[in-house]
Amino acid sequence: MIRPVVPLLLAVCLASATTAGERPPPDGAWRPHQLSRCARPAPPYPAAREAIAEAHELFELEAGGDAIVVLEDALADHPRSPWLRLMLAQIYVLAGQGEEHCEPFGGPARATGDWPADQRRYLRRADRLLADLAGSWPDDGLVWFLRADAARAAGDVDAASRYDAQGRERCTRLDTLEFVTALRDLGRKPAELLTPIVPEYPAECLQKRITGEVLLDVLIDPHGRVAETVPARRADRRLIAAASEAAAAAGYQAARIGYYPIWSWIQVSVNFSLDN
Repeated sequence: MIRPVVPLLLAVCLASATTAGERPPPDGAWRPHQLSRCARPAPPYPAAREAIAEAHELFELEAGGDAIVVLEDALADHPRSPWLRLMLAQIYVLAGQGEEHCEPFGGPARATGDWPADQRRYLRRADRLLADLAGSWPDDGLVWFLRADAARAAGDVDAASRYDAQGRERCTRLDTLEFVTALRDLGRKPAELLTPIVPEYPAECLQKRITGEVLLDVLIDPHGRVAETVPARRADRRLIAAASEAAAAAGYQAARIGYYPIWSWIQVSVNFSLDN
């Protein structure tokens, strides 16, 4: 029987934290951002890298179940590897969402042919891996988003909501994001300005007929709130202050990868003109 495939819902948000002093790299008008407090994880060691590379190749050949067996064997030999747990959990979530090529015929959650029972076992195995992974990477929100995916596939909406909320309060590190999205082509949607930026013209600038365009880099959190504004080029300090205040009061749509919001920088322009 062909079962419907539920898309893997992944994304990334970086943890809520004091963001003063964050600075965006000058590489475009929109870019994902990792808060400076978010530590980068140590890379996989050689044995884990070999297993991950083999599993990725098998997954690309639509043999995700075989990839699970390779990863489970590697994890048995190297039980402290968080990267093995991360990839395993992701493929188990996909199996639980209905991707038949991901159903394993070996390992602790091997397929039995009883889909409802197998689905529960895949998703329980994924959640256990992720719960263990949370001990190694306690600040990585991506772990909690994957747990939310597993809970959603299991029909546990309340748990999915709790896990999603916990993910929003933690970091999503760009290293782990790239690692997970390597298996799935998740669309990227930039942050978006939803309401006009309407600054109050500084009285002194108005009297002195000071005009100009203020270009700002704006850091948007996963809720669409402004966390920081940084001038992107030189302008009158009074115009910058007025533009920053107005930009912070405007409405935004958070950037997304897949269905999840992420921290990101966007660039906005605020024009001060005597004709307007």
